[in-house]
Amino acid sequence: MPDLLRWLRHLVPVLLLSLVLVAIGAARAGASVPAFDGPAMDLAAAAADGPIDLVHAMQALREPLSAVSAGTDVLRRPGWQPATVEHRNGSWMRSAVWLTGRVRNSGDQPLTRWVVVTPWRIEQIALLVLRDDGTNTVLSHRLAGRTALLSPAWDGHVESVFPVTLAPGETVRLLVRLQDLTVPTAFVRAWSPAAYQRHQTTTLLWQIALTAGAAMLVAGLLASRDRGLQLMGAWLLVAVGFETTFRGQWLFYLWPTLVAWQIPLFSVFGALGYTGFLLASRMLLGMGWSGRLNGLMYGSCAVALLAGLSTLFVEDHLLSRRIVSSAGVVSIVLWPFIAWRVPFRPEETELRKMRWALTLCCLSIAVYVFLSRGGPLPEWQLTLWSYLRLDLLPVIGVLLVYQGVRHRAETEQRRRIERLAFHDALTGLPNRVQAMDTLRAALEAPAGARPTVRPVAVLFIDLDHFKQINDTYGHAQGDRLLCGVAERLTTGLGTHGTACRLSGDEFMAILPGTVTAEHALQQARHLRDTMARTFDLDGVQIRAGCSVGVALAPTHGQDAESLMRHADMALYEAKRAGEGHVRLFDAPMNLRFVERARLRQALPEALARGEFSLVYQPQQTLGRGHTLGCEALLRWQHPDLGLTAPEVFIPVAEDCGLIVPIGAWVLEQACRQATRWPDGQSVAVNVSAVQLHSGLLVQQVQHALEASGLAPGRLELELTESALIDGEEKVRPTLERLRALGVRLAIDDFGTGYSSLSYLQRLPIDRLKIDRSFVMALTTPEAADRSLAAAVVRIARTLEMDTVAEGVESLDLLPQLRALGCDMVQGYAIARPMPADALLDWLRQARGA
Repeated sequence: MPDLLRWLRHLVPVLLLSLVLVAIGAARAGASVPAFDGPAMDLAAAAADGPIDLVHAMQALREPLSAVSAGTDVLRRPGWQPATVEHRNGSWMRSAVWLTGRVRNSGDQPLTRWVVVTPWRIEQIALLVLRDDGTNTVLSHRLAGRTALLSPAWDGHVESVFPVTLAPGETVRLLVRLQDLTVPTAFVRAWSPAAYQRHQTTTLLWQIALTAGAAMLVAGLLASRDRGLQLMGAWLLVAVGFETTFRGQWLFYLWPTLVAWQIPLFSVFGALGYTGFLLASRMLLGMGWSGRLNGLMYGSCAVALLAGLSTLFVEDHLLSRRIVSSAGVVSIVLWPFIAWRVPFRPEETELRKMRWALTLCCLSIAVYVFLSRGGPLPEWQLTLWSYLRLDLLPVIGVLLVYQGVRHRAETEQRRRIERLAFHDALTGLPNRVQAMDTLRAALEAPAGARPTVRPVAVLFIDLDHFKQINDTYGHAQGDRLLCGVAERLTTGLGTHGTACRLSGDEFMAILPGTVTAEHALQQARHLRDTMARTFDLDGVQIRAGCSVGVALAPTHGQDAESLMRHADMALYEAKRAGEGHVRLFDAPMNLRFVERARLRQALPEALARGEFSLVYQPQQTLGRGHTLGCEALLRWQHPDLGLTAPEVFIPVAEDCGLIVPIGAWVLEQACRQATRWPDGQSVAVNVSAVQLHSGLLVQQVQHALEASGLAPGRLELELTESALIDGEEKVRPTLERLRALGVRLAIDDFGTGYSSLSYLQRLPIDRLKIDRSFVMALTTPEAADRSLAAAVVRIARTLEMDTVAEGVESLDLLPQLRALGCDMVQGYAIARPMPADALLDWLRQARGA
């Protein structure tokens, strides 16, 4: 509403000024009309290129159509008045308008002038040339107007053209009859034939050029894929159609028979013009359909459209035309009160501009409708209307504004797309593509400079346990954490570097101008410490450490690709070392990377070729030394690489996803072998975290047990702490299903990860395996180190679990472990890992002993 009030405050002075100008124009027009018996207009004074306006020296009389005088009898009728605009206007009156005036030839040569009466759309126009001697003898009588175009005697002019020839010194009286259901304000002008022909040729060419240009614009708009432009094209097409049929001439020069359909055509086009304006407003401004004012506006438009269509089927179309005009005026008057009530948000400046453009368009349409109704207006306003294209200019103006708004919207959309293409949608940081470009720009030295590559440090940063955080707190909190990490990285780097998000929880920092490794490592540790601080996410306190890999240019690479690859290798080594580590790239990392690549290529074929095998390490009780089970250990004998240790190829298999089929093979082989053991010993199989989270573990275990016939109670699955804690809510159902099958569950290397009594209580665990580092600590003099194994045993006793000590390499450790209360031991002191056949012999020997 404030915008509407502001608009009305600006509009009121303009309307008042217009009324004053109208009054002044009307006064001047009335004062300039001569008396009935005034002097005759001299046709010899006509300019070579212009007309003489005769109507100012004429008088006017209106008669109803039911009582039109015959010929010169009208001159004896009372009521003649000066032919002001008001007196010669017969709009909506079902009347005939008479005009009369005297003309003369003051020259000494015969003179021919063409008297032209406009507008030409009046149904019947008659010109009588009378002798000016009081007798009013008819010298000539000609008919023109709209119906004359359908006559066989049509003279080829669309406008009403009457040739008048005067002898030297001759004076005659002109009597003009304008007859129609509605007679608009008419003009009578005298032209020299050559000047009129030039004028008419120019007018027709201008109309044709304007129509052709508008038609091409319409075709282009309709062919576009933008609904707004298509609607503008349809609206402009309607405006062109209205102008061509209402005031234009070229169409009727080409097809004179269309004159019979002129009134229905411009009536329909006029109604469609209102419709186009309202539909354009609704689409561009979001004006709704509901509401009383909306219903009245759209209803008025519908009435105008129906009335316009009715002119195609009735002969007396005066009422239909009045309905079209009046209903259209109602809809145009209501439009500002509806459009300025549409609420816009403060940032929707483009819609505000569009509303102002449509408001000016509405005002132009209102002026055009008011003028085209043929009302009594000052002549200067009618002349202005003749030259101002108020029918086309509003549409084109709105089109230009819409195109500007659309261009700005497309530019903004293109910027958003480019930002999405080069920036991360979640954090707003540059993505991998932009990171590569930024790094290339940072490396590029000026032409001719030495060295050719500028010093740059690249830091690859990966969050520790992000998957666990995501699964525990949900993806929404995970996204907030990533945004917090991005903010801390940006703040931590300041103006000295650029932070980027590569994928998931992996980020990159580019530090131009970093020369030394010490500086790069210092910055990496600073970022690591920054990430180690607790994140407050909507009241939830979350810790998320990170690991960092560092590479330097030009030491570790002179192009963006190699630097990023080497930083990634350093990150891999940092994560292998554990959480919160920082590693600087070195040459051996590259060798290890190449080795991993070779392993990654060889692993898919290793399973098919039977290159994998199992060895078994017995587990004995500390009490009587009975062998209750064996742990199955995987080995890979590569034909070229030789015997490859599990700690080398298993991480590679986990990275490429092959650990799942390899794990299934291990389960089947171990279960099948365990069925051969003489005393029903159990078999322990290590399960990878990837295999545990794959969702296939239960199915693989069931298949292995069914295929081998092994009792479920003889199978034990060893899991790592990190595999259990990383997504505990998802792991628990899997463990419960395995427990329901009768399979035993153990935690391998207990105490080296995130040990927690709470998760031990929640999960169905049967056994804890004491890590070899705790067992070896029993040989040290430090009491604190020796107490670690004892603590694990106490935890197991509290939770009613068994314990197995791993890595027992000396028989001297057995008494200490027995004293701690450990249940079983495993290690070189008992037996080394051995193939299946050797194990079978070992078990038989141990049984005999």
